[in-house]
Amino acid sequence: GNSGPQRTIEIPFGAKTLQCQVPDENLLGIFQPVQTEGKDEILEVKRSLNAPIGLKRLAELARSGMRALIISDDISRKTPVHKIIPCIVDVLNESGVADDRIRVIAVLGTHRPMTPEEIETKFGRDVTERVEVLNHDSRDHRRQTYFGETPSGIPVWVSKSVLEADLRIGIGSIAPHRVSGWSGGAKIVMPGISGEKTVGLTHMESAKYSTRDILGKFENPIRREME
Repeated sequence: GNSGPQRTIEIPFGAKTLQCQVPDENLLGIFQPVQTEGKDEILEVKRSLNAPIGLKRLAELARSGMRALIISDDISRKTPVHKIIPCIVDVLNESGVADDRIRVIAVLGTHRPMTPEEIETKFGRDVTERVEVLNHDSRDHRRQTYFGETPSGIPVWVSKSVLEADLRIGIGSIAPHRVSGWSGGAKIVMPGISGEKTVGLTHMESAKYSTRDILGKFENPIRREME
């Protein structure tokens, strides 16, 4: 081992913090996000719902009696959906869509199901006590619909919940991604709430390309598959 000076590095790991020792000579630096002046997140969500980019306001899209599906990323992502979803549900209520006509499905791809505790942590009690929250199951073809194949031949199996709803609302974060270039957009459905074969083959397709060809690229072959 290295007997020279070492630095203790703390790494966030779930709800805990791990520590490791790094020799000073191997330490390039400790990099953290730039701290910016905070805004009221709830007000920002409400402002965004009233001024969406490229589509009508949710209040204009929702109609009384509709069945609404909110498609949300899971506990592996940091999107603060516990603050976002209540604002969306409030707008839906004001448009005549009652809580019992609203369902939330957690985008898992092939991740394991979220536990009840994780669901409450991710979505918050204000959501779980108002609307039904489900885990997507990529392995249960009985709860999926076959939509055909993509241009490259990937079979598209997607949760039937998207067909059972009149209004579908996707919520997720936007960040560089090795498979899709960037997260967000169509990725919330494919592979998010798709069957395991669709998910697996989409990821395998990305293995044909180098990280340099995909990561952080708005236009790349896998993103086109998802779209």
